[in-house]
Amino acid sequence: MKILNILLFKLFILSACNANSIDAFKSNNINNAPESLTKQILSVGEKCVTLYQSKQVSILEQHCSEKSIRQGIYIADTLGTRSFNWYDAPFNNWAWNEGCNSEKDCYYKITTNSKGEVTNLEYYFFINLSEGYFKIKIKDNKLIISEKKIVDHPS
Repeated sequence: MKILNILLFKLFILSACNANSIDAFKSNNINNAPESLTKQILSVGEKCVTLYQSKQVSILEQHCSEKSIRQGIYIADTLGTRSFNWYDAPFNNWAWNEGCNSEKDCYYKITTNSKGEVTNLEYYFFINLSEGYFKIKIKDNKLIISEKKIVDHPS
């Protein structure tokens, strides 16, 4: 049993070491997006989406429903493009309607495994007088909030 515990601990340490942390910032350049997301953006219109990009991963927040394309979050990584429902629909809609204070005030920190698959997201924001973050895990093809913090600053 002791040997099994040691092996499991080593496996845990190795998997943590193979994680990769990436920042993805808002981008207006759809030419660098994967083809699947570019087609989607062109189909629904740039006014309906927010695109966040890094060299390895793209995240698309889709705010308009169009034919077979539904609202939600689309992640393009080494697995291809996966779609998810909003992690917090009232917040996601509020953030979309209000907009970030500047281009760099809203971004994703992305964690990938050794295969380049996104496993966790952290969304950081500063909108109007509110700032905070959401820590999100991807489990069973769903976005699950593991932690959130929102601070409203008085004017």
